[in-house]
This record gives sequence, structure tokens and C-alpha cells, in this order.
Amino acid sequence: MSKVSPLIVLSGSASVATIIVYGVYLWFLFGLRQLWDTASPACTKDRNMYPPRFMMVIIVLSLITYWTTQAISTLAQTLATAAAQKYILSIQPGLGHSSDRKCSIARILRINVGSVCFGAGLLSLSLFLRDLSMGLMQNISLTPKDAFRSSTAALLLSLLVYMTPLYAALEAKINDWAFVIIGLDGICYWHANRIGVMLMSRTGLDLLSKGTGLYQMFLYVPLAIAGIAAISTYLMVTLIPGPILQTSDVLVADVLVAFAFFGGMQIARAVLAPFKGAMCTMWLLMAREPTVFRDHHKDIWESLVELNPCLAELLLKRES
Repeated sequence: MSKVSPLIVLSGSASVATIIVYGVYLWFLFGLRQLWDTASPACTKDRNMYPPRFMMVIIVLSLITYWTTQAISTLAQTLATAAAQKYILSIQPGLGHSSDRKCSIARILRINVGSVCFGAGLLSLSLFLRDLSMGLMQNISLTPKDAFRSSTAALLLSLLVYMTPLYAALEAKINDWAFVIIGLDGICYWHANRIGVMLMSRTGLDLLSKGTGLYQMFLYVPLAIAGIAAISTYLMVTLIPGPILQTSDVLVADVLVAFAFFGGMQIARAVLAPFKGAMCTMWLLMAREPTVFRDHHKDIWESLVELNPCLAELLLKRES
């Protein structure tokens, strides 16, 4: 239990922080809705510009919220590197002492927060493209259709299809290995990203790790939770009698469904982020110091041998 307790604390802290951020986001949206209902510009030009300005504010606020929640998850993932490093390298003198872990956490919080937040911004761009495409298709399937909505949705989906190569390029260059390097070595994001991509690609552990069930779980569990949250919210606001049915305010239903999807996705990512960080740390340290796993973590090493015996042998030859 003591081995995973730091990860549990990080997971709980990240999820609470994410919930607070989304609570503030909802509070701002409620304030904007109140302003929309009460404000009435006298000038005709201002009245015409009123809806676009409101939409721009909401879009900017949504992007900032998405980036902030992604930064929280990424910071928790990076901080988990210290706990994973302590456990994996505890057999080496000096690395297993709790003060070293505290110093590593203090260094990340004091020096490397900027690099982590910058990397989270780039990572959130990649994730947002994927989440937006999934959320848009889900919204189309759940909500009533009309001519305007179907034509707009078709245009947006076409744009997302053309952006697929961009997403693939971002996923290849912006990944989780950089945050492990930041946690271990305390270097800037760009340098850490280059080192992480080169190390994991050359050793072959990048493709091997992404093919495991644990990695896929970290990828698809947030998606499943987001889908459940969105469908539950849609059923709640459409099947239960209430103000939305009485006023036929479909926009409110759309906003709530979208909020449930993205909110559920980001909260689930925050909960799983420390455990994902520990997993990524294990894979990266395996690429750096395979003899440590062979000699002192035989269960992990035997699992690698079962997955790919040739790769395990190449790792040992590469280190020697």
C-alpha cells in the first residue's frame, strides 16, 4: 500500500483540482448567461456584435479551462515520476531515500512547472482535436437534426478529417515521455521531448508500450467515462420534466452534454494521470537501465521477456 499511496494522493489532488476548475468554469458561464438575459445594448451596431462577442468569450474561456485541466493532469503525471523512480531505483544507494524524492518533487514544483505547463498546452492541442471530433459526432447522434445543423456538422467533420495528418504528426512528436525526462533530469520541455522520442524509438519500447493493455486502458477509460457522462446528462435533461422541456431550450441541452463529455474526460484523465506517469517512468527507466530490472525487478523483466525476448536481449547489449 505504501508503494502506491503517493500516487493515490496525487490522483485525488489532481481530480479535486480539476473539479474546482470546472466549477469555476460553470460559475463564469452562469454569469455570462445572466448578463445575456439582462444586458440590452442601445446601439444597433452593438446589438449586432453582441452574440459574436459572447461566443468568442465562451470559446476562449473553454480553451483556457481545457488547457488548465490538462496542465493539472500533466503536472500530476510528472510528479508521479519521483515516486516511481524511488521504488524502481531503491536498490541503489541514495536514490531510495525519501529526502531525494522530496527534493525531486520540490525541483519540479519550483523550476520545471513552466516546462510542464508548456508541454501540457501542446499536448492539449493534440488531445483537443481528437476529443472535439468524438464529441462532435456524439452531439450529432444525440441531438435533433435540422438542415443548418447537418450542413454545419458535415463541414466541421470534413475539416477534422483533413486535420487527421496534423493530429498524427502531433502525436508522434508530442508524447508522455518528455514529462518523465523532465521529472528525472529537470531539463526544458523541447530538450526532454527530443531525448524521450529518440530513446524510446531507438530501443523499440515506444511501440511495445503503446500496444499493451495497460496503455490502452489509460487511453480509452477516460473516453468511456466521458461517453457515459454525456449520455447520462442527455437522458437527464430530456427525459426528466424540467425547464429545458418547458422552454424547448435545446442550446442548454447541447451545452450540458458537451460539458459532461469534456468534463468527464478531463476528470478521468486527472484521476489516472499519476498511474500513467508511473507506467511511463517504468518503461523509460527500462530503456535506460535494463540491468536494474533484470537483477532486482525480475517480475517486470520477465514480463518484458514474454512480450518480446529479442528486444529484452537488445536492451542489455545496448547498455553494455
